[in-house]
Amino acid sequence: VPAAFRLFVSTPWLRLPMDGEFADQSASLLDSLAARVPGAELAGSTAPVVEGGPERVGEDLCDRYEVDDPSVTSTYWLSSDDLPCQVASARAGDAEQVVTYRDWGGEVTIAAPPAGEVGDLPG
Repeated sequence: VPAAFRLFVSTPWLRLPMDGEFADQSASLLDSLAARVPGAELAGSTAPVVEGGPERVGEDLCDRYEVDDPSVTSTYWLSSDDLPCQVASARAGDAEQVVTYRDWGGEVTIAAPPAGEVGDLPG
C-alpha cells in the first residue's frame, strides 16, 4: 500500500473499487499512462533524438535511441516491434533510473494476497 493510503488502512494490500467515480478516475489515469509508453513518448519528443544502432538487452537485440532534453537525459532501447526493452533516465545531479522490460505478450499469473492482508478504503 502506498504511504498516502496508510492513513486509511493498516494492511499491506488495498482493495480498490472498480465502479463509480473512482473507476472513472482510474481509467483516465491509465489512459494518460498508456500515452506515455516509451516508444510513443520517443516518437512525440521535441528534443533531439540520436539513434545509436542495435544493442543487446538481455536476450533481445534492440535499437538504441538517446533523447537529450534540457531537464533529463533518457536512453531508450526498442524492439523491432517498437516495444521497450529498457529505458534509462537521469536528471542532472540525480541517480540514473533503469527499467528493463521483457516477455512482451507472455502469460502472467498473479496470485491474490491472503484475505486477511487486504483492506478496503473507508467511505
